[in-house]
Amino acid sequence: MSAPNFQSLSNFIWAVADLLRGPYRPPQYERVMLPMTVLRRFDCVLAHSKDQILAKHRALEQKNATLPPEKRLADFDPTLNKLAKDIDGRELGFHNHSPLNFQKLKGDPDNIRHHLQDYINGFSKNIQEIFDKFEFTAEIDKLADSNRLYLVVAKFAEIPLHPDEVDNITMGLVFEDLIRRFNESANETAGDHFTPREVIRLMVNLLMEPDGDLLTNGSPIVTICDPACGTGGMLSVSQNWIREHNANAIVKVFGQDYNPRSYAVAASDLLIKGHKDSRITIERPLRLRFQITGDAKEMFLNSCPELFDAVEAIKETMGVDPHMVWNTAWPEIQRIVSFFLREVRPFVANAWINDDLKLRDEKDGGIGKVGYEINFNREFFRYEEPRSLKEIDKELAAVERRILDMLKEVTE
Repeated sequence: MSAPNFQSLSNFIWAVADLLRGPYRPPQYERVMLPMTVLRRFDCVLAHSKDQILAKHRALEQKNATLPPEKRLADFDPTLNKLAKDIDGRELGFHNHSPLNFQKLKGDPDNIRHHLQDYINGFSKNIQEIFDKFEFTAEIDKLADSNRLYLVVAKFAEIPLHPDEVDNITMGLVFEDLIRRFNESANETAGDHFTPREVIRLMVNLLMEPDGDLLTNGSPIVTICDPACGTGGMLSVSQNWIREHNANAIVKVFGQDYNPRSYAVAASDLLIKGHKDSRITIERPLRLRFQITGDAKEMFLNSCPELFDAVEAIKETMGVDPHMVWNTAWPEIQRIVSFFLREVRPFVANAWINDDLKLRDEKDGGIGKVGYEINFNREFFRYEEPRSLKEIDKELAAVERRILDMLKEVTE
């Protein structure tokens, strides 16, 4: 299937959601539909090397049985992941050593709940982690209790997602379209907000254009990082932009998010597209508070439990010299009270520590949230002669014209 025809496949998958009416409300359909789409795609992709995986897994288990406990191989994943390959011979980076597949699941309706869970447990740890974050076991139980599980599995078994018919680009477009539909449906729920794809495309166009010459010529290796990636919208659209403008570019994307379900969706999206060298992580958020030209700003990074990682994140996102940070104090490695008395109270006489239990850090129970305030003016400021107002006005006028042109494309 070619990329332009992805919409019909997406519509076909979307129609399966009708089976969920009753136990689920429309904004909740994604809890089942996205994990099931991922499962079915992986089932088809792994079919090419399934027999070799099963044989190797049996051989490793038999060898382990002959060895004393201290010499047994504790983790089969590195070996089996290298053996799992796509139809072009490329390593997939994940595997499934369960003898089950969707057709076998479809053939045993009486044991569908047990078998589906066993099938998921047969995946390598990196895939199991994704389904843990989807909290899919709870959805399996809910579907089984409402007599919908077999119907859903049987319907997905009929969806042709084999890479012979649906390449990675098309599959990525299908998955992105499903994410968009479910997120737009969730927007109907109070408190849920989803950035429309049209807005994301506009943002990506504005971000990419200054580096257009670099990205669209030759064979550049491009690394994209989104430290609060959500379901991966910015990463996906950025990848698409580069691919559309330069088929020779090598794109690697890295994202982080604190929401488990968002992490699972974004990580699945990358694997579905065959980006085994890219990575999405789920991390506890770190808040960095800093000042630029006197205005207080906050930057939330879903990463960096250690100082070094935080400094590297600052370097990557802000383009500043990280070595200057090492001479500053860091609340994580000192008692908060002594730090406060030494570094804060002398400069802000009316400052105080709020010891409210609700404001303590959720992980270590300590006073306040993990974070650090860096005065960027003091540490990193380098004076540069400002440009003339005439030059700035000319540039702003050009940007305004470009934005209006892009908005026209979105609204027409």
